[in-house]
Amino acid sequence: MKANQQQDYLKISQQKVKQSVQRVKKKITKELKQRKYLNSNSYVLQNIKNQLRSLIRSEFGWDINIEISPANISSDLTITTFNIAKQIKGDPLIIAQQIAKLLENQNLTIISKIKIAGPYINIDLDKTHFYQKVLKQTATLGSKYGESDLNAKQIALFDYSSPNIAKPIGVGHLRSTIIGQSLINIYKATGYTAIGDNHLGDWGTQFGELIYAYKHWGNKQRIKQNPIKELNHLYVRFHREAKTKPEIIDEARLLFQKLEQHDPAITKLWKDFRDISIKSFTKTYKLLGINFDLWIGESYFANKVDEIIQDCLEKNICKKDKTTPLIVVDSLENLPSFILQKQDGSSIYMARDLAALKYRIKTFHPQTIIYVVGGEQKLYFQQLFALAKKLGYLPQEVTAQHVDFGLVLINGKKMSTRSGSIIELNDLINKAVQKAKRLLLSKNRKMAKQELDKIAETIGIGAIIYNDLRQSRINNITFDWNKMLNLEGGSSVYLQYTYVRIQSIIKKFQHKPTTLSTPTKLVIKYDSPLEFELAKKIACFSEIIIKAQKENEPCFIAVYLEDLARVFNKFYDSVSIIKTKDKSLQQSRLLLIKAIGIVIKKGLNILNIKIPERM
Repeated sequence: MKANQQQDYLKISQQKVKQSVQRVKKKITKELKQRKYLNSNSYVLQNIKNQLRSLIRSEFGWDINIEISPANISSDLTITTFNIAKQIKGDPLIIAQQIAKLLENQNLTIISKIKIAGPYINIDLDKTHFYQKVLKQTATLGSKYGESDLNAKQIALFDYSSPNIAKPIGVGHLRSTIIGQSLINIYKATGYTAIGDNHLGDWGTQFGELIYAYKHWGNKQRIKQNPIKELNHLYVRFHREAKTKPEIIDEARLLFQKLEQHDPAITKLWKDFRDISIKSFTKTYKLLGINFDLWIGESYFANKVDEIIQDCLEKNICKKDKTTPLIVVDSLENLPSFILQKQDGSSIYMARDLAALKYRIKTFHPQTIIYVVGGEQKLYFQQLFALAKKLGYLPQEVTAQHVDFGLVLINGKKMSTRSGSIIELNDLINKAVQKAKRLLLSKNRKMAKQELDKIAETIGIGAIIYNDLRQSRINNITFDWNKMLNLEGGSSVYLQYTYVRIQSIIKKFQHKPTTLSTPTKLVIKYDSPLEFELAKKIACFSEIIIKAQKENEPCFIAVYLEDLARVFNKFYDSVSIIKTKDKSLQQSRLLLIKAIGIVIKKGLNILNIKIPERM
């Protein structure tokens, strides 16, 4: 009877996954049919660049690069001729002269001046025309500003976070979680239908180890009071005991074999550990604003491993040991050989990952699958993708990417659950929120507790996320409480405060007649060079998002937002909107800062950072 009950549970578990998969498939179908995309070429800056590129391509057949001019160049756009000169083996100066002459002869209304500086063509735009179009477009598109159709009708599936059950989510898992979520948001903004899968580590030899520890040292009462912490202590204790009693490792392997054989008592323990873990993970993800479309763990693919191995053997891609169940894959694409099944016959996660990859492609038909996993797994993913291609699971039209990132180090070493050196993410969140409360109270002692708690949570969690995303993902991070919880310069607090400041200014005009809601009727003008500089930065936003997507680098958006906020605050310190006497100029400035607010909010939302109503 117990076996039948257990079998029922497994069937129910599989059915839940199938139901979630059906929901996601419906979501994909609906989005592909109904989603309305913004034409990337309709953005003011992109449209100007395209006009110039088209003219040059039509006349000379050259594809040239056009960029916003560097800060030390007194122009708006710059064309560089080095690449073309290299391709056609020509003189960069002569090429620059040819392009400049072509553009001058066109009498383009968007250009006010063209200047040659050696191999460079520097272009001054018609600033008034450009300024007006950027502000009107930003106001018209609102929260959609920056989105594009670059990857419209394409599907991207993300494998990220993926913690191991019965262990706390540590700071080490933070990187995969927040980088993965920000990339999903970035991909969506460029037109992708993006699907997030939390591929839980809920299968493998480590569960034999945990079950052994639970059976020998577990305390039901303590586990009930603090389940994840106690289960983690048991796991750490197992590895401490194994140093002097190596025989318990073999006993743990036998327990995992029983789990693979669906032993009722063992599987019931595994189920309880899994349920406890998911409940704990969900609370943490909710705090971080993380939402997954799918929670399909490794266990879902455990019964598909035999099929994978048989396929591999039949295609002579792997070979079986003569005396044991060991399955080995010889070198593929000059990569080292690796195993697909252990000597004791138990499965290894490479086989389960192959099954998952095959299932994802067959079920969701993605154009790309992205694994957001640490850089130490680089060789593993090279082997996984090579084997998947050889087996025919990864067709040419599907791209598989390993988006890697650096380690989180403590005292110069990688964090480890086994050694007990992990720092729990919940502890980090609590400390960040407490520090944010102290910061808020230092500025406003009378803030109500409920409001204080809410704003502090938004600021503290934003600080944790931004601290990671503002630097290149490939860098290692040395864990430092003070640096991690720095709420000042170069932080999300700076950006959140800038947005709140902008809304405060706009709010002061809410009882006065303005044309902010109907910007097309407004005569837009500017007076300060900083205003035009801000408009240029706003105009770059969609290109920054596209660059972040192409290079899988959220830091591009973070750096861009900091720069935009820096110029705005410089403008704020030098110009008083309230005291501006010219009403058209005043309302133009209101429209400008409203546009800046739209971009900052959109950028932070893409990075998965919320903004408080006030600070």
